[in-house]
Amino acid sequence: MYFAYKLTNQSTLGSNKLTKSYAVNISIKKPESKLRIIYLKFEDKEKLLSIVKKISSHSPPTIVFVANYQDTLQALSDSFRATMSLSVETLQLPMTLKAGTIYVSDISKSMNELHLQSSLKKTSIIILSEITNADFNKFTIWQSAQIILEETIKHSLNGADVELITDIVPATSIMYSSDIFLSKDE
Repeated sequence: MYFAYKLTNQSTLGSNKLTKSYAVNISIKKPESKLRIIYLKFEDKEKLLSIVKKISSHSPPTIVFVANYQDTLQALSDSFRATMSLSVETLQLPMTLKAGTIYVSDISKSMNELHLQSSLKKTSIIILSEITNADFNKFTIWQSAQIILEETIKHSLNGADVELITDIVPATSIMYSSDIFLSKDE
């Protein structure tokens, strides 16, 4: 009995050491000079909630573009604010985007103005929901941006558009891929 307890206790310790060895602390320098954009449909907001838990106060500003949302953006911001520990605001451009803050907007209302204001920032674009060609094309105007597609998303993008996607990853790896990209200096 003692041997079984000792063996169980040691394998738990070994397991914790292994888990810690894979933990990576990614540091994003000058987060205010970078940008993260997340695209999703309102019905997929649970995916967003699980992903934004990994955003810290030292993360770049994060813009959440919600497609097909019929209510007011303020109501959506309030809904997100109630479930997140970070600052959540409705995007009202022009404005200074702050690190560690999540901004909520409708893609049809502010994408062009955001591009004019922030196109020179290193940008990671995350697509969490099925996306139309028209919405995807709004992201392709970003020069040298990373575009991450969550692997279970069905899309109807044509071949040229698919070539612009830099990463197709599981939901559990999205923030890691985004952070790695944003942490590399150019």
